[in-house]
Amino acid sequence: MKRVALVGNLNNNFSAIMKWLRHEGYDAHLYYRAWPHFFHVKADTFDLHYLHYTHEVNWLQKGFRPADLNQDEIRNIFSAFDKIIAQGDEAAVLNYCGITIDIYFPYGTDISKYAHLPHHYSLWEKFRLLTRKKSGHTFRDVFAGTPSKYLYQAIKTAHYVFMDKSNPEFEETLHRIGIQGQFAYVPMPFIFYPEYEAEFKDPQPSVHWRSYVDRLRQENDLLILYHGRQYWKVLLNKFSGKNNDELIRGFARFMARKNPDTKVHLVMLDFGSDVGASKELIRELGIEQYVTWLPQMYRKDLMYLVSKIDIGSGEFGRSYLTFGTIIENMVMGKPVIHHRDDSLYQDSYPWLYPLINAQKADAIAERLLYYHNNMDEVVSMGKEAQRWVKEFFIEKPLEQIKNVLNK
Repeated sequence: MKRVALVGNLNNNFSAIMKWLRHEGYDAHLYYRAWPHFFHVKADTFDLHYLHYTHEVNWLQKGFRPADLNQDEIRNIFSAFDKIIAQGDEAAVLNYCGITIDIYFPYGTDISKYAHLPHHYSLWEKFRLLTRKKSGHTFRDVFAGTPSKYLYQAIKTAHYVFMDKSNPEFEETLHRIGIQGQFAYVPMPFIFYPEYEAEFKDPQPSVHWRSYVDRLRQENDLLILYHGRQYWKVLLNKFSGKNNDELIRGFARFMARKNPDTKVHLVMLDFGSDVGASKELIRELGIEQYVTWLPQMYRKDLMYLVSKIDIGSGEFGRSYLTFGTIIENMVMGKPVIHHRDDSLYQDSYPWLYPLINAQKADAIAERLLYYHNNMDEVVSMGKEAQRWVKEFFIEKPLEQIKNVLNK
């Protein structure tokens, strides 16, 4: 039996891959920093059995501090594994310890920002970085940049770098690193849906907010969910904007035109740097009574909410094919309203999942109005999207991962 170490757990990505690999017969273990608490394995499982194969590490409790890292101890842990899959700051730790990664999965800001920060950190360099006019860097960047030299090298020297097709700008940023291993368009199968399907068959599943979510469902004919960050006004970098203000504006225009007898609600999470700006926009548009805010929650609780809505939402800025929120919606059989430039992806797949394709507020309003009057198409679209996710986002990527692990 091959022993596989998964290192890092941003957004609980690797806890799901660990479950898939154990399901496939591998002795897979997860090593991760349980910070923030939403990245703890317990946030994405109903089964305590998996906790036997997860190991919290203390490498990064005070940030990336090489002097605090016991290289011999870390090397000894991973010498017992046949293959290593890693991402994020934990991958930087492995590189610092001289450990080469077999598969690296980019997650976003590791490529768009952290790996490209300056790699020199004398006191003078830090001072110069912060005081230089129009540098665009902050104290936060200096702390985040500390491991960037090792993250950069971890990605560059990995035997394989797997990532789904995204957009030209993001991919160009990745390839500036100068990947020495093999690069392939392979999505990261970051969701273990059998666990949700089994739990949600119970009439009273073990989730927070269940009674509140059930009441929302009972009281509305159409539920629309946006569970990503509120991120459209104050942006971290050029890739970070979600443009979810377009959804809010489009929803308001849709509400002004829909059948007044139909009860509709937009559900969002109180999460992201622009929550305040979004709430102010909602007040200005006069739609407060039609919007429900829920707290940021564990994925296992979130997936119950997703199972009860009608239409999920993606992003309305740059085109992306797959990412967390839309996959979470589609794997539960829910269609998404989202911006996608099909020309970027048609050559990569035999067919693309159906979606409600819109980017600006007017188009969003028009699409919502149409599908509000054609709910049978919404249900059909959700089923087809679910089929696409299971085949092209889970099954085929797992086969490609297994091909590497079995070498």
